[in-house]
Amino acid sequence: MRFLGQIKGEEKASAFQAFLQREHIESRLESKGKEDLFNLWIYREDDLQIATHWLNIFLENSSDPRFQNDKHPLDEKGVAEFLSKNSNKQSRAIPIRPSFSRTPITRIIIFVCMGLFFLNGYQLYHLKKTNPGAGFFNLTPLFMHLSYDVPQLFLDYLYFFKKYPIERPLDFEKLPLKAKKEFQQIREKPNWQGLYSIFLNQARKKKPITGPMFIKLRKGQIYRLVTPCLLHAHIFHIFFNMLLFFFWGKQVEERTKSSSYLFIMLIIATVSNTAQYLMTGSLFLGYSGVILGLAGFIWGRQQLAPWEGYPLHRFTIGFLAVYVLGLTLFQIISFFLTRFDLSPFAMNIANTAHIVGAATGMILGSISSFSKGHI
Repeated sequence: MRFLGQIKGEEKASAFQAFLQREHIESRLESKGKEDLFNLWIYREDDLQIATHWLNIFLENSSDPRFQNDKHPLDEKGVAEFLSKNSNKQSRAIPIRPSFSRTPITRIIIFVCMGLFFLNGYQLYHLKKTNPGAGFFNLTPLFMHLSYDVPQLFLDYLYFFKKYPIERPLDFEKLPLKAKKEFQQIREKPNWQGLYSIFLNQARKKKPITGPMFIKLRKGQIYRLVTPCLLHAHIFHIFFNMLLFFFWGKQVEERTKSSSYLFIMLIIATVSNTAQYLMTGSLFLGYSGVILGLAGFIWGRQQLAPWEGYPLHRFTIGFLAVYVLGLTLFQIISFFLTRFDLSPFAMNIANTAHIVGAATGMILGSISSFSKGHI
């Protein structure tokens, strides 16, 4: 956010702000409390030059009809001359554009996530008809193509449940002893199930199960570093994720270049997904790691450049911190309950991605070059 100038009189300041709004230039008024003065701030760096041009005209003649009516003749010639004399390579033409164009990346990602959600649901519906057991693990063709990795364990599950169909998890106990032994052998094969599983087995004095890692990535499928974010488990999962992403993602997109915005999300997704994979293996999905990362980025920008005007309240940041810490506490409780065979209670939430994503966002937000006028 950049300071544009001062206007004396609330009525005049409001009139000029309304004019900027009609020109699709987002601004904020701030009362000085002295002599009826108002500071005017511009949210987007690219709007500064054109807004300065209009402010100079307004201060010379605030009664100009262009500032009084919703529909006014634009002084396009004057604007063009101003920009040609004072602009640099980063300036743009008269800022008249629909609101959709301000946050296209955020909206496209939401549409992609929703489309993949319904496609995955369709595949899951048919999978539960043909291979119900595999449906319990959500091993749809889409998940197999977009998950972080596809260890042999997933393929063994698909084969096992196709060989021994069960309609629901409780039916597993009805399987013959031979099938139960076969299933146990599958679980004990070398397969990467994450550091959490290793720590838990060591605590229970059992042999840790490890296996080859990054199988698909080593085959060149680099896209898997990011694509798990695009999948969601159920309707509430995608609804709340996309709702938060819409509010926080568009804040970042409006205040950074498109290339910067994509770079920020790619870095957060890569780091948080990799951390989650190392902790729990490949069975995770969802955009929440990136969302927490964007919240962390906004917090970092608030500390470094408060004039950019990110409207993320301290209460929201505190709530997110309590939420993540609460999940961490539940995971610790789950670990000890399982360790001492008190309960099979397990947390199926990718909290490692939350924590690492938020930390990564904070680090990126502390980099001064992440503003509209930079990379």
